[in-house]
Amino acid sequence: MLLFHFYLILIICWSVIGFFSGPTSINTNFLFANGFLAVSVYTIGIAYSAARYKRFSWIGLFNLFNISFLIVHFHYPLLARFYPSVAGNMSIWMYPETAVRASSVSLAAYAALWMGYLLTKTRRGLTPVNKAVSTLDHASLARAPYVLAAAALFLFSVIFVINPNYYLGGYYGGWDEEDIQGGLRHVLVLFNVMYYSAIILDFYRLRVQHTSLNPLEFLIHANKFVLIISSLLVLASLYTGDRGPIIRTLALYAGGWSIFFFRVRFGLFVIALVTGAMLMSFIKEYRTHERGVSLSDRMEEGRYQIQDRRWYDVPGELGGSVRVLNVAVKISEDGNFFYGLFKMNNLISAVPFSSRYATAIVGPYLRGLTTSSYMTGVILGPDSRTGVGTTIIADIYLDFGIAGCIVLMGLLGVFIAWIENRCFTSLSLYFHTIYFIYLSLAFYWCRSAYITNSKEVLWTFLIVVVFQRVFSGNLKLPTVVIRRLQAVRGRGVD
Repeated sequence: MLLFHFYLILIICWSVIGFFSGPTSINTNFLFANGFLAVSVYTIGIAYSAARYKRFSWIGLFNLFNISFLIVHFHYPLLARFYPSVAGNMSIWMYPETAVRASSVSLAAYAALWMGYLLTKTRRGLTPVNKAVSTLDHASLARAPYVLAAAALFLFSVIFVINPNYYLGGYYGGWDEEDIQGGLRHVLVLFNVMYYSAIILDFYRLRVQHTSLNPLEFLIHANKFVLIISSLLVLASLYTGDRGPIIRTLALYAGGWSIFFFRVRFGLFVIALVTGAMLMSFIKEYRTHERGVSLSDRMEEGRYQIQDRRWYDVPGELGGSVRVLNVAVKISEDGNFFYGLFKMNNLISAVPFSSRYATAIVGPYLRGLTTSSYMTGVILGPDSRTGVGTTIIADIYLDFGIAGCIVLMGLLGVFIAWIENRCFTSLSLYFHTIYFIYLSLAFYWCRSAYITNSKEVLWTFLIVVVFQRVFSGNLKLPTVVIRRLQAVRGRGVD
């Protein structure tokens, strides 16, 4: 493993040199080299992790984050070497002279992510606990998901009252400005908090009570009320074409099940990944922003659209986000960075009413300032009704440049490994909740801000902790019980 760390250091050095001295045009060979190095880092790192860590999961947080990162930042740089239509597509590159620099930033940050992760990750396996040794009140623990799911169902019905067309209208993004002012966006945040909290607490209950569950056993023992609400949300999202809730729900259930109860093999993971990618691509094609289009007409249109697409366009929407990074590198050429302003807004937005005080100190432009809104204004104009999104590297780069990308992505690797270490080796509700929150966001994170969904993350954590305190009063097993288990079953070292 020491050789791999040395390899990562060499890649970071190569990337920094490429950033400052690389070609100033679309050099497809250089882009391919950066992409190939990124894939090699993933291949070596993930093979090592799969062999070394017992609780490694192909549907875990770190692997899903890696796959998303590679698609977002290296999908088109890799293909440009072989497809002239990709190399000449200016809607992807925007500024050809920054393409190599942008891919070099991504590569350096990616190597730093792996270095931080591996330096922090431990080999300790999960400490299994069953009913006989648990001090938790299982009857009370089982009630919490019901209460949260009932609150989520109530908020789900409120969405229909505010705007029935949001789900029933059959068009994506079915809200108007009046709906936003009327509180629909706030209701959606609260619904997500209650909904994902119910799933997280139910998984916590299952972890306390069981050490292994096959698919049928999992369906039998999981909270049926939560499963029904999850099914309703997935079906409504399929109808409107909103992929976010589908991906997040599947990530929670598939990831949590595969980590703690049933080891999913690589072959099954690949089949699920390809099938999911095709399904998400089909949803993108049949969803519409137009009102009054029936589901059958939308699906027929989607079928025609997807037949005309090349194979490499399936993850194209994720990969197309690289243009945001290319533009971010271009507009920051003179060192015009924001020095943490975007991160400050991400943090402030999590606390209700705090933006009022922040804008009074910093200025009114801080309100709602994100890299996504900023880059939309730069690329499409301030009056655009659609957005270009962002990427995690663009979000960091606009604030701190290439040095910030290397340091902050290294720290992100440390954070993910730290959370995994504590979630997998204990029954602490704190770390269980944090891990599951970010597991649900894993595939979305790379197309989002570095401090992603801060409001939802903080509120979900607080809701879970409060409900667990009310219904049980125990956040983790006493240390004496853990030590007794470790003495009987060993340290769980693989």
